[in-house]
Amino acid sequence: RGEMASVQQALSGLKASGANANDVSRASAAAAASLAALRLELIGVGPASAVAGQSLGGLEGKLLAVATSVAAVQGAFALLKGTVATGVNFQTLANQLAFANGGDVAQAGRELEFVVGTSNKLGLSLDVLARNYGKFGAAARASGLGAAQTREIFLSTAEAASVLGLSGEELHDILIAIQQMASKGVIMSEELKHQLGDRLPGSFAIAAKAAGMTEQAFNKALEQGEILAGDFLPKFAAELRQAVAGSLPAAEDSMRALLNRLENAWTDFKLRLAKAGVFDAVEAELRRFLNTLSTMADSGELTGFVERLGALLGNAVAFLERATEAAIKFNGALIALAEYGAIALIGSKLAGGLGAATTAMTGAAGAAAVLGR
Repeated sequence: RGEMASVQQALSGLKASGANANDVSRASAAAAASLAALRLELIGVGPASAVAGQSLGGLEGKLLAVATSVAAVQGAFALLKGTVATGVNFQTLANQLAFANGGDVAQAGRELEFVVGTSNKLGLSLDVLARNYGKFGAAARASGLGAAQTREIFLSTAEAASVLGLSGEELHDILIAIQQMASKGVIMSEELKHQLGDRLPGSFAIAAKAAGMTEQAFNKALEQGEILAGDFLPKFAAELRQAVAGSLPAAEDSMRALLNRLENAWTDFKLRLAKAGVFDAVEAELRRFLNTLSTMADSGELTGFVERLGALLGNAVAFLERATEAAIKFNGALIALAEYGAIALIGSKLAGGLGAATTAMTGAAGAAAVLGR
């Protein structure tokens, strides 16, 4: 645009100088040719720039669409994986609860409802609580504890975990210690003081109070093996619940409890999704796949497939090895080639710029020649 202005200014100066009509006419024709050439160049550059911008915008939109699609597929697979995992976990829990209740499926269902209600009330992870209750329930029943006693003991430890902010692993360790006490039938000092006491602060004092003894007398009774699990554990559970009762409302209303309830809602959603047919569909496909593998193995087809796959993978490894060796060998040549390519690209850009300058200079020269005549 600056070159066009210069040509127009030179023509105006010629007219103002009083040159004869023929000179002005020839100069005007030359100037018109130069201006036309410059305008054509501008017209060519403008649409090209717009097209390039549109192309880049279209490419950006396509890339965004691809990224969104990939994220959606990954999210769907993650949901499917989580749904199947949740279904497997609760199927295992149902089996454990049925075993603990002598194969009574209806009672197992009621036990599961108890776990779900407890987790949401206390704001504890349903997944963690369910896995622990299933194992604890089976061990507690095997040791002779009744259903009501098992629930009471589990509830007391869950309430303590909520108040003290214990992790799922710590709750698991507490229940393991209680399981061992119940299995042995006698409370041992090691399990009460260390396995339980290290994770549940103040548990020894609570235990002594539950037994109706001083801590010294209780410790002596432990050493002599006089504290029976069947009698002690229900009393300990009741005392533990009383000890944490005052702090329980605040714990149930904490941010941690709210986040756990949100996690529980997501777990419940995946469980419902699994029950809606996803779990059965995946199970059916797995059975079909296993049957296919079995058929291929019996017919010898699987052996041939594995051999072909092994050969293919071997060729791929060999190719990668040769490609790596070539890249190392010709590393310098590849770098030089890249440098030459960059120089050539820069040169082409400069050539384009010089072409525009040459066009303008040609027009200016034409105008100068007219002025010189």
